[in-house]
Amino acid sequence: MKKLLLLLVIVASSTINYAQDALAFTVKDEVYNASNALDVSITYTSDVEIAAGAVEVTLWTVSGGVWSQQWRDSDFNKDPLPAGTDLTSTITIESLPAAIVNGDGNLMTNEELLAADPNPAPTGFTTYYYELRFTVRNQTWADLSWITEPAVDVNFTPTIPAASFIHVDPSTTASIDEEFLKDVKLFPNPTTGKINISGLETATAFSVYNAIGQEVKRFKNVNSTIDISELNSGIYILKSNNGLLRKIVKQ
Repeated sequence: MKKLLLLLVIVASSTINYAQDALAFTVKDEVYNASNALDVSITYTSDVEIAAGAVEVTLWTVSGGVWSQQWRDSDFNKDPLPAGTDLTSTITIESLPAAIVNGDGNLMTNEELLAADPNPAPTGFTTYYYELRFTVRNQTWADLSWITEPAVDVNFTPTIPAASFIHVDPSTTASIDEEFLKDVKLFPNPTTGKINISGLETATAFSVYNAIGQEVKRFKNVNSTIDISELNSGIYILKSNNGLLRKIVKQ
């Protein structure tokens, strides 16, 4: 059996380790700048030509809180990839669906995804992120074989076809560790105006965004109460300067 080694790279600065006959992932929660397409760079080593369509990248949206996942788009290598060592190519996911595109025609940020969720807080989703899932197929296009919930450094020997995934964040700031935010409470929510914030004493500034990602209100030098009574009824995103990201509903 011919051997195929595939290394999937999300950003040039990523450090990826790999072993023979293995797919390897060492990063999660990577950051993309918002755009109207996703260019995914791959570096691979193979002793045979890789057929067109053999390497597929699929974009999913995944939510926390009330958990769900949804397929959004996918693409694959359009041309055969030549045999060789440490060769590079790019797979571009184009024509992103309207459900994840903002008013500027670009891929929604995580904040915009959360705001676009039709379920009201607090019963709706509390976080959103994207996943890129990678699949290597054999030339008979057999069914997929998924590897789920990988650790940060995952090496596995695939029985081709095989797949794994990493998280991506299409925003200008890296994702944060939300462990220290787990006890934060916003109340009342929904609200007619004022929202009390507890468990977030280190925050000093807050911004409120509408469903299309526009900042509609900003608060400085506050850490316990904000007032959004002047905003129209609807769903908004509250973001603090130390990492809080929550959906709020103005009645």
